[in-house]
Amino acid sequence: AEDARAGRFPGQPTIPVDPRSKPILDLFPYPNAARLGDGTATFTGTTKRLSNGDFFTIKLDHNLSSDAISVRYLFDDSEQLLPRNFPEFPNFAVNRKQVLTIEERKIVSSSIVNEARFGFNRSTPAEQVPQTSRDLSLIAGQDLGEINVTGLSEIGTDRTNPKGFFLNNFQAGDTLFFARGRNNLKVGGSFDRFQ
Repeated sequence: AEDARAGRFPGQPTIPVDPRSKPILDLFPYPNAARLGDGTATFTGTTKRLSNGDFFTIKLDHNLSSDAISVRYLFDDSEQLLPRNFPEFPNFAVNRKQVLTIEERKIVSSSIVNEARFGFNRSTPAEQVPQTSRDLSLIAGQDLGEINVTGLSEIGTDRTNPKGFFLNNFQAGDTLFFARGRNNLKVGGSFDRFQ
């Protein structure tokens, strides 16, 4: 609060504040709520959580005399500003998901039907550091980073960002149906690969 900015701490003599620390002290907002009586005070506020997303699905079906083929493609692109402790330093999360599915159902004979499937899913979530309006930088050419002061909430951008991930999932399967009188038999297999 104002006391710390002036070098006044509970139970201690006033200390001089190095002017070079002013840009860091100015990162902390002034209190706007309860003064706790021990030289500390509270800042409260709300942070917007902005979300944008684009989504579409394409589905194609084609029937031949003994074959039915279906293809589906899904695309989902999203981004969010995720609040942290103070409004000026949010995380920026992005994700792109894509799903492709191909299925074929073939009538081999009046008593045998084969179904083959292939699927591919890809997801690429990431968290980035949005640029702030601050000129302060601890590493040249980089945004602020995170500053921890004992007894106070962390301030600055998330120290673990930027980070990115990806997930690929390949799926394939085949099922064969046999009908023999009152008996039916179904055999098949599937394959999954995760990256």
